[in-house]
Amino acid sequence: MITDVIERLHARIEKQDKILTQLQARNAEFERAAVSGPVAYMHPTGSIWRLDNYPAGMDFSKDGWIPLYAAPQPAAIKVKALERQALAEAIAERLRQIEAEGWSAEHDDSHANGEMARAAAAYCLGQQELTGAVQDGKRFLPWRKLIWPWSKEWWKPKTRREDLIRAAALIIAEIERLDRSALEGGGA
Repeated sequence: MITDVIERLHARIEKQDKILTQLQARNAEFERAAVSGPVAYMHPTGSIWRLDNYPAGMDFSKDGWIPLYAAPQPAAIKVKALERQALAEAIAERLRQIEAEGWSAEHDDSHANGEMARAAAAYCLGQQELTGAVQDGKRFLPWRKLIWPWSKEWWKPKTRREDLIRAAALIIAEIERLDRSALEGGGA
């Protein structure tokens, strides 16, 4: 069962990598062409001219020509590529947890009291020392220390971005655990 899940995750990552590669190629094309304006015009009579297929010297600023649409800006394509990059990294981190760390479905299923969700929350908070921490005796503890579910030697923060990627992977692990539990009739 876990092998099937891993194979499906690998297939998803490959698909996301292909999409990312295509987006990066399109981004490079747009940057080279520096296209930023309308790519087609429509005359009030209904005739349409694309900029790549019009008579030389055509002046679209006269006679009421209407710009139909603009080519995507390179910055917009970069944003889409970055969105996909973060998703791919979260999936890759989840696969790393399974393959390199050995956190199998059976292992994850043993954390049925929200530990993975709490660990994800702790990584989301990261090194942030939040106000509103809970008092423990005479000192205040940051929220992260209160919600981390395991012993402190397992707490291994990295950069803010890497911690958020880890948190996303832990959330995926918790969702997978909930789904398995529901399928087995154990509820969530």
